[in-house]
Amino acid sequence: MKVKATPAQIAAAKEAEAYWTPERIAKAVPVDGGKASDTSAARESGVTQPRHPTSTTTA
Repeated sequence: MKVKATPAQIAAAKEAEAYWTPERIAKAVPVDGGKASDTSAARESGVTQPRHPTSTTTA
């Protein structure tokens, strides 16, 4: 089953996308009071880790 967005949801998504310009993203402050975590510092430097470890087992 394919989920379809309503026109209102599409409009809201476009507004949010337009709001988050590269300049705003660069100036954004983390919710935890402005203290950057090691993960966000790594993300800024271009070093990232997968959110979920990949499984090495086979089915």
